[in-house]
Amino acid sequence: MSRENKIQPFRLSGPDFFKRFLVGAGIITVLAVLTFPSKTLYSFDLQVGDVASEDVISPIKYPVLKTPGELEKELARKRASVRSAYVYSEDELQGSWREFANLMDDLEQAFEEPGGAEAQGYKDLATSLEGRYRLTISTELLRRLDRSDELFDELANLPYSLQDTFKGGVIEDRKRLSEADIANGILLRYPGDELFYGLNYSQIADLETVRGEITDLLEPRLATPALTEELVTLALGFCRPTIYLDEKATRERLEAAEASVDRVAFWVSENERIATDHEVVTPEVYRKLEALEAFRTSQGIVYVTLGRAAIIAVFLFIFGFFLYKYRRETFSDMRSWILIGLVLILTVGLSQALVTAFFQRVPQIGYLLPAALAGVLLATLLDVSIAVVGVLVVSVLLGLLTGFEVRYLFVFLTGGLAAVISASTLRHRSSLYWISLKVAGAKLLIIAAIGLSVSDTWTATLSNAVLGTVGAIIGVFLASLVLPLFENLFHVTTPVKLLELSDLNQPVLARLKQEAPGTFYHSLNVGILAEAAAGAVGANALLARVGAYYHDIGKLTKPEYFSENNPEQASKHENLSPSMSTLVIKSHVKEGIELAKRHRLPRGIVDFIAEHHGTGLISFFYQQALRLDEHKSLDKDDFRYPGPLTQSKETAIVMLADAVESASRTLSNTSVSAIRLLVRNVVNSRFMDGQLAECDLTLADLSTISDSFASTLTGILHSRVEYPEEISAKDAVETGEENGEEGA
Repeated sequence: MSRENKIQPFRLSGPDFFKRFLVGAGIITVLAVLTFPSKTLYSFDLQVGDVASEDVISPIKYPVLKTPGELEKELARKRASVRSAYVYSEDELQGSWREFANLMDDLEQAFEEPGGAEAQGYKDLATSLEGRYRLTISTELLRRLDRSDELFDELANLPYSLQDTFKGGVIEDRKRLSEADIANGILLRYPGDELFYGLNYSQIADLETVRGEITDLLEPRLATPALTEELVTLALGFCRPTIYLDEKATRERLEAAEASVDRVAFWVSENERIATDHEVVTPEVYRKLEALEAFRTSQGIVYVTLGRAAIIAVFLFIFGFFLYKYRRETFSDMRSWILIGLVLILTVGLSQALVTAFFQRVPQIGYLLPAALAGVLLATLLDVSIAVVGVLVVSVLLGLLTGFEVRYLFVFLTGGLAAVISASTLRHRSSLYWISLKVAGAKLLIIAAIGLSVSDTWTATLSNAVLGTVGAIIGVFLASLVLPLFENLFHVTTPVKLLELSDLNQPVLARLKQEAPGTFYHSLNVGILAEAAAGAVGANALLARVGAYYHDIGKLTKPEYFSENNPEQASKHENLSPSMSTLVIKSHVKEGIELAKRHRLPRGIVDFIAEHHGTGLISFFYQQALRLDEHKSLDKDDFRYPGPLTQSKETAIVMLADAVESASRTLSNTSVSAIRLLVRNVVNSRFMDGQLAECDLTLADLSTISDSFASTLTGILHSRVEYPEEISAKDAVETGEENGEEGA
C-alpha cells in the first residue's frame, strides 16, 4: 500500500481478531468450494452401445466397486476360510456323570435287595427308572445287568474308561464343522485362558466317536446286537460334549474377515482414458463411467473436499504468519487481507473454469493454468516478497485441481515467480505484454526440461509448450484487465498508476498549468526536491514526486489569491481581514481534496493534498491579526491548517519540500551556505512545530533530507539572477510563508 499504516499490536481476541477470522474462514470456504470437483467432469450421458463423441479422461483417481454378486462371492469365500472359535468346558459332562452314577447306585441297590430285582419285577424297576431318569430300558437289559457282574461293572466304570477321550475334547458332531475347520482345525480356548489354541481335525472327537468306544467296551459282554445297541444308546445319553462353539468370538472373526474384503474391484488412475472418441461404449467402460459419477456424490468425495480445505487452511495460515512476522503493516490492514483473498479466489476460480471447460479435450490442462495472474497482481499491488509467498500458495491451490502432479507444480512456480520478478519493475501498462513473453519463455524452459527428464516425445513437449505459452498470455492479459479495478477498489497507488498520473497532460495538471501557472511550476519544483530526498532515505521516490504534482490543485478554485500566480499584481488580500484571508488560504486544502475525488485520484495522492500543510500556522496573517486584536481574544488555532499531520515519509517530505521551495523563491543570495541555512531553518521550524510527530522520519532522515534539498535546490537556483537587495535565509523563510506557502 502507498500509505504506511500505524501498526497496532495483534491479539488473539477482540474485534480485530474476529474480523480476520471471519475473512480467513470466508476465503478458505470459497477456495474449498472452487476446488470441489465439477459435475461436468464426473457425469456423462452415455449408455452401453453408444458411440463416444469425445475422449473421456478421468479427472481423479477413483475406485470401481465390485458388483453385489462379486462382493457376495468374495464374502462367502472369506467366511468359508474363517476357523471357528470354541471353548472347553466339562461342566455339563460332570453333571451328567453324577446322574449316571446315581442310576448305577439305584440299579445296584435294586439288584442287591432280598429277592433281587426278579422279586420286584424288572418291569416295575424299568418303570421306576423311566420316571426318575427319563430313560427307557428294557426288562431284558435289566435282567442281563443283574445276572452279569462283569457287564455291570464295565458299565459303572464307563466314565473312567472314557476319561482320556473327553479330556482330549469331544465335540457334538464333527460333520457340522466348516470346511476351514476340517482343513485347518479349530481354535480352542481353555477355562481361565484368554488365548486360543489350534486343534487339528484329527484330534477332535465327537459323540459318534464316543459311541464307538462305548460299543467296543460293552459289546463283548452282550449276547445280542439289539441289547448292545440299547445299552450303548443308554450310556451315550449320559455323555456330553466338552467343546462348545464360542458364538461371540466366532462372530467377531467372521465380521473381521468380512471387513477385510476389499469392496474395490479396481482403480481408475487420474488422466486415464476411460472412453475413446468414436468407439462403442462397452459394459466395462460404462462401469467405469458409472463409478465416476457415483464417486462424485459419495462419502469419498466429501473426505477429498475436507482434505483439500485442510490443505488450504494450512497454507493460508503460513501466508498469514509470514505477513504477521515480516509485513506487519499489510497484516494490520484488513483491505490487504481482502485483496489477497480476491487475488487467490480469482486465480483459482479462473483455473477451475479452464479445467472444467477443457479437461476432457486437453488432459494436460495444468500447463494452461494462469499462476502468473496472481504473481503480477500481488507484485504490483503489494510487494515482491508478498507476491513470492503468494505464488507458492497459489501453486499449491492449483495443484489441488491437477492432482498434485509434480510437473505441474514446477510449471506453476516457474511461471508465477517469473511474473513476480518481471512485474516488480513494471512502469507502463504496455510493458505487461513484454511480461507475458518473459513468463512464456520461463515456462517454455521448464517444460522443455521436464520433457527431457521424463523422456517425453518431442510432439508431447511441443504441445505442452504451446499450452504453457497460452497460459502465460492468458494470465498476464487478465492481470492487465483487472489491475485498474483493483487499484480503484482498494485505493492502491501502483507504480503504473503513478506513472500515468505523472503525465503533465492529465486533465487536472493541464488545467493547473493553464489557470495557475505559478502553482504548476512550483509543484514541479517540489516534485524534483521530494523525489531526490525520498530516494535518499529509502522512501517511495515516485510516489513523492507524483504526490507533489497534485498537492496544491486546490488552488485552482481561487488561483488569484495565491501570489505565485500573480506576482506583478496587487495582492487580493489587501482588502480582506486577516481572518478572512486565512479562511481563503486554508480552503485550498479542502477544495483540493474534493477536486481529487472528482477526478478519481487514488487515496494515496489525496493524502498529499490533505497533509502537505499538517496543522501548520499561517503566521503572516496571524501576526497581522495580533496587531489588530485590541481585546486579546485571538485564538491561535483559528490560524492553523486543519490537518491531519503527515502520516508517511512521503507526505512529510513533500510538506518540507513545499516549504523549502516557497521560501527559496525569495532568496537573493543563492550561495551554497545560504541555501543550506534556508533549508535547515525550514526543516527545523516544521520539526519544532510538531508537524513531523506522526510520521516515521528519524533525525538521521531529516539530516539526509536537508542535504538532499540543499544539493537539489543549488542546481535549481544556480541560474537565477542576483537581486539588488539581498534577502537573508531567515527573511526568506518568513517571506516564503507570506508569498508562497501561504500565498499572501
